[in-house]
Amino acid sequence: MRNTPFLFSTWLLCLASPSSAQIPWQTEAEKEKYRRYQQIQVEQIEKHKRDYYNMGKGLKPPQPPPSPYNYSSSKSTKLRPSAPAAASPSAVERAPAAVRNPLQKAAAKGDYASVRALLGEGADPNSLDSAGNSALHLSAAVGDWRSLEALIGNGAQLDLANKTGQTALHLAARSGFLEATELLLKAGAQQLKDANGQTPLDLARKSSQGSAREVQAALMR
Repeated sequence: MRNTPFLFSTWLLCLASPSSAQIPWQTEAEKEKYRRYQQIQVEQIEKHKRDYYNMGKGLKPPQPPPSPYNYSSSKSTKLRPSAPAAASPSAVERAPAAVRNPLQKAAAKGDYASVRALLGEGADPNSLDSAGNSALHLSAAVGDWRSLEALIGNGAQLDLANKTGQTALHLAARSGFLEATELLLKAGAQQLKDANGQTPLDLARKSSQGSAREVQAALMR
């Protein structure tokens, strides 16, 4: 009696599914669609057989392997393999940002009010971040001339070089910040060479940012 459900389902399939020779097919596509339908029915019967067999032994029915066909589409196509996971970025690509104190962070954001307040509380304008930049470097890099003025007024060293040998004047000139460049020049900043032998004027000549031409003119006076 264990095979009774299997025999019954097989009998139903035979009654419900006439052979392809008995059907007047209109197109090859319809014929192929019917073949797929028959294959699905056969797979379902095989699943019933496994289920009843395993239920008799108290086992869970095994899962059939995934079908290589996609029956949801009009064409029987094999599924594409999943794309490999993207490689995680290397340590070099995930280089951490420079470690900075509150004054340096405020200068890097161009936050003049915070720069002025921190200087009033006694913050050191010549302290360096992990890249060797002072608050003067960072204010020059964003063109914040008001913070530059406050830092210079509180004893910031004009020609302090970072780890690449660049001064605040290098950074202002490179980014085409005319007001910042002029302020540093008037305060007495020197046109020194960086680690690559480049002066602020050299960097300004290569730049296309901001007021690059005006910056070049200011550096050549």
